[in-house]
Amino acid sequence: MGLFKRNKDKQENPSADAVQPDATIVMGEDAAAVDDAELDDTLPGYVGKHASGSKGLGPAAAAWEAISSAAGSAASTAAGAGKRLGAHSTHPAADDVIDPDSTQAFLARTAKLLDSVENEDTEPEEDWLANAIESTEEPPFGTQVIDPELGEDENADFEKYVAPSHAAPKKKMKKGKVVGIIVGAILALILVAYGAGFYYFTKHFCYGTTISDIDCSFMTVDEVEKLMSDKADKYSMEVVGREDMKGEIKGADIAFKYDEKAGQVQQLLKEQRTFMYPVSFIQKKFMHQEGDSLPIEFIFDEDALKSAAEGLEMFDASKSREPVDAYPEFDMENDKYVAHPEDQGTLVDKEKAIETLSDKAKQAISEVDLDAEECYVKPKVTTETPELTERIKQLDEYVPFALTYEFDDGHTEQLNGEDMFEWLVKDKDGKPTKEFDDEQVADWVREFAKKHDRIGTTRTFKSVDGNTYEVSGGTYGWSVDEAAEVEAIKNMLETKKSEKREPIWVGKSAVDAAIGEPDWGDTYIELNIATQHMYVIKDGEKVAEYDVVTGLPNGKRDTPTGVYYIMEKMSPKTLRGERIGKDKYEYETPVAYWLRVTGDGVGFHDASWQPSFGGNRYTYAGSHGCINMSYSNVQELYSLVDTGTPVVIHYN
Repeated sequence: MGLFKRNKDKQENPSADAVQPDATIVMGEDAAAVDDAELDDTLPGYVGKHASGSKGLGPAAAAWEAISSAAGSAASTAAGAGKRLGAHSTHPAADDVIDPDSTQAFLARTAKLLDSVENEDTEPEEDWLANAIESTEEPPFGTQVIDPELGEDENADFEKYVAPSHAAPKKKMKKGKVVGIIVGAILALILVAYGAGFYYFTKHFCYGTTISDIDCSFMTVDEVEKLMSDKADKYSMEVVGREDMKGEIKGADIAFKYDEKAGQVQQLLKEQRTFMYPVSFIQKKFMHQEGDSLPIEFIFDEDALKSAAEGLEMFDASKSREPVDAYPEFDMENDKYVAHPEDQGTLVDKEKAIETLSDKAKQAISEVDLDAEECYVKPKVTTETPELTERIKQLDEYVPFALTYEFDDGHTEQLNGEDMFEWLVKDKDGKPTKEFDDEQVADWVREFAKKHDRIGTTRTFKSVDGNTYEVSGGTYGWSVDEAAEVEAIKNMLETKKSEKREPIWVGKSAVDAAIGEPDWGDTYIELNIATQHMYVIKDGEKVAEYDVVTGLPNGKRDTPTGVYYIMEKMSPKTLRGERIGKDKYEYETPVAYWLRVTGDGVGFHDASWQPSFGGNRYTYAGSHGCINMSYSNVQELYSLVDTGTPVVIHYN
């Protein structure tokens, strides 16, 4: 037999933990006794609730009948039920115990309580008490079933809880169903929003779309094409070159415009991944495959672009510097060869540059760096060239010395192993020996002299009269003593010791100017035969000028043109013509002042026989080639200039 025991904690504290059961069926040996007071306190209500379900009986009589019946059957099934169900409450120490076999005591106690049940006005709400007592298969809801023969962990697996006894369970909507309804509604809203956006972006560009470097987000085709046309109207290209050279090509000069008829913008809209438009708000590049900015091609006059480019200063080859290859250079301090860096130069590769400018113009790019686009002629040998590295190793082995030439302007040039290695005599197998070919040494010196000799070369200079002229010929300027230089180099090859010195000169200039440039410095004499006028310049300032009479221009007595220098000064001096006998000369003329200019007798001197100077007198009363001056003028000139002063004679 089992007894129902109402949980007082639940009654007294309705807000107790929801998992606390309303009642406990006490079965088996642990149901030894239940405190009478506890039974009195709990059973009437339970009996009353059951009794209300009996037909034709009063509350007490019906309850009694139900309990009597249940008690009888409970006695017969107690043994089996006791094996399956045991009881100890959640708080076993607080439970009283009755003898499960004392059926009479149980019924007596129950009868005692019937009176209180009969006097209750409230109808019992449910008849689950009898079912709970009669049933040994399944305890009612709100009941905790415990088998004392099982351990605490096993009993945990059998614990079952139901709704409180005093209230019928209400049907509630399942949570899963509610969630499903909400999710469905949200999805429906998302689909509607997506559809609206999809339709919008079939006619507009997605967020983050950049066309020709212009943000075209949310724009239509017409709006974008208007922007492209405006860009073409304002277009110009800045061309940047090396060494801070810059130029500009204006769009108006090359008929630059956007071709709306080509339909390029419309095609870009078609290629847009419209179905993925939500992604554009997160990852802009995803909407098109072309990259950061979508390309649009503009049109222009290609020939006009070429002409405009060739007109830029950086395209002028005469103002550009050609690239120079890297080469072996002897390091005098460390006594070994190193790679002298290449010079990239400033010579533009015109064909490649114009092609690049055309490509950039099609994209309306506003700045082009020719250096970054590799539009310059490149040196063939750089410090990274493997052949140069191998050559340096070879030179260190065969010619570990060098000759460094020092020039007056401070720059240096080097005769190093690169040249000297070629002078080595080769054996029958073509391998170099340690001997040098003298003929190749002489050939090198000859070429060196041509490079540095200025005598007789054409020079361009600015005259004192403000005009620019050319002058050729003469005896003034740098000139290498070739024979002496050959011997000096051969001596170095024998000693195998490096040297640093000046070239051996026959003549020298005031300055070491480039070929074609004036090299006479800022102190000199300038004579223009055409105007029969001369100037004296000292330290860049004109200090004197005179009219003169030069040689008769008949092909025999002409005054020679070119750059010369004052070879000697004498006062007085007797001038003699060609010898026509043993002690006779064509003429003998004494003068007070003499300043020789050429080795064959041309110079400045006083000419008392000339009544006037300047004008065209030289054309009919000219000298034998000398420069005739008045006594006072030549006297002054004699005091102004020294031997070695350059004399520039030209006809302009």
